[in-house]
Amino acid sequence: MTGSLWHLAAAAAVFVASHALPALKPLRRALTDILGEGLYIALYSTATLAVLVWLGFAYAAAPYVEVWPTADGMRPNSADTSEPP
Repeated sequence: MTGSLWHLAAAAAVFVASHALPALKPLRRALTDILGEGLYIALYSTATLAVLVWLGFAYAAAPYVEVWPTADGMRPNSADTSEPP
């Protein structure tokens, strides 16, 4: 599954969910009651870092898809070796 847009979309969805779910006060309160504030923050930070690394690798492995092609007149001219004024 690596190297596809689906992999990138899954990583992005998990990243968003990892930030949206703890924003729910009842869920966060229940987790902090069970784990304690310090352990909750440590586990949440570790999980968020892991998901962020996954998102970075998924982005790097995703194929390039040109959505809006550059117009011919806007492309840099590789034959032009002159210095700018």
